[in-house]
Amino acid sequence: YRVGGSLYKSLPWSTTAEVGFRYLNFGGGGTTIYTASLTKYRGSYMYRVGTYVTPSESGTSVSVNGLVRRYFGDAQTYLGVSGSIGSSPAGQEAFEEDFQRTRSWGVSVQGQRPLNDRTRISGSLGYDFEEFTRRTQRRVSATVSVSYDF
Repeated sequence: YRVGGSLYKSLPWSTTAEVGFRYLNFGGGGTTIYTASLTKYRGSYMYRVGTYVTPSESGTSVSVNGLVRRYFGDAQTYLGVSGSIGSSPAGQEAFEEDFQRTRSWGVSVQGQRPLNDRTRISGSLGYDFEEFTRRTQRRVSATVSVSYDF
């Protein structure tokens, strides 16, 4: 199971701060991940930098991620590029082996566009490199999704 939460605070100059935690349990011992981010809006752009900090008995792992997004007319239409580097998971989807990484980095581009008032199409293309204790893994990923609001 997993549980988590974050607190967000609006700051001056079109900026938002976030601090939070995630607790993941895979049936044995659990893992706590602390999160923090800072988001800045300027014109049609959003800039975000964040971190995940995972303390453990063998030491603390840290990852840093960033995102730049350009909006076109509304909050539903955008193109963006993101990147991450570090040794702890860069997303909320995590498996136990992810905590055995020694090094990882990734880049991706993503976009979204409404098809009508209730339907949106989005997609991403990314490249990830992960170095584990006994192996390395390179991954190219592509996603396309359609969302419908009921």
